[in-house]
Amino acid sequence: MDLVTQLTFRPDLPVILNNADYRRQEAELIRMNELLGLSGIEEQFVDTHLARWLGDRDESRVGAEAMLKQLERARRALRCVPLMSRMNLPLRGMSQ
Repeated sequence: MDLVTQLTFRPDLPVILNNADYRRQEAELIRMNELLGLSGIEEQFVDTHLARWLGDRDESRVGAEAMLKQLERARRALRCVPLMSRMNLPLRGMSQ
């Protein structure tokens, strides 16, 4: 009897979370989001980002839409790093 050898490895199967795992993970992410707001880190990060973004620009000439876009970008960036670490994803994986 000849043994068949597998020459290529099949890709890993995706991990399917059961309801308990999903609820625990969701609760952790919600708590992380709350802590960012309650700790004042979010406000400090957004203020620093806006100050850098404005730089030497005349604040009166910056449109409200551009300012709101930068605020949203800063908030998203702040959540991205801990989420990448928690979910074990690269930046490219987060963007999908």
